[in-house]
Amino acid sequence: MSMPAFDDPQTEARHSTPLVIAHRGASGLAPENTLAAFSLAIALGADGVELDVQMSRDGLPVVIHDTRVNRTTNTKGSVSRLTLNQLQRLDAGSWFERRLSRRPRVRAMVGRISSEVGAAVPRYSGEPVPSLEDVLSLLKPAGLERIYIELKGSPLNHALLESILALVRKHGVDRSATLLIRSCHYSTSERPGGRLTHRSIVSGAGAQTNLDSFNNSIRRERERRRGSVALRACDTAEYRRVSRARFGRFGMDR
Repeated sequence: MSMPAFDDPQTEARHSTPLVIAHRGASGLAPENTLAAFSLAIALGADGVELDVQMSRDGLPVVIHDTRVNRTTNTKGSVSRLTLNQLQRLDAGSWFERRLSRRPRVRAMVGRISSEVGAAVPRYSGEPVPSLEDVLSLLKPAGLERIYIELKGSPLNHALLESILALVRKHGVDRSATLLIRSCHYSTSERPGGRLTHRSIVSGAGAQTNLDSFNNSIRRERERRRGSVALRACDTAEYRRVSRARFGRFGMDR
């Protein structure tokens, strides 16, 4: 799991066991970053989910990990060169169906879990690449404790960040979950416009981060929140450099 939970002490104190975060949804049992994967994660009782977001050619946030669609869909090309409508016409599930055909034990597990939650055995062929709007619409009623949204691409797309913030506010998931928006290419001196609620965190670390400015911004966040601030470094060098600073809890995302 790439993104461990780092949250305020009061929230953590309520949990006697580790939180279960579904990485790209229930991606071991359904095609990653699809509505099917997130629906299954909810059905299985996950405490939260992690997902990856990029921007389509027409400027809309879409949920997909790779910058190209080759690995997880039935075509080839860059996500940034396809419109949302084009992306949603792609088949993002057949590759996983082929994987299940080679793994009978996993297929049997999917069947058993479907039976336990009272659902039909899923057929993933034709599963589309979802928009972030669709994913948040699905997640909000579930009342998940954690939603981790990872911005993909280099450098950080500020229009993408603002679009995500707008959708988070629209669906109110900043009030029902601890939201982390992070990017390995985000400099803490670049602050996104607007604010979310006190439970939401916007953070990031990149190789070009100015350490003094970074430490000061973290301290200000701690004072404002009266608690700890979550942070993730993107590589070993960044981890060593930033871990000397005095602030909240710290983790490394690889």
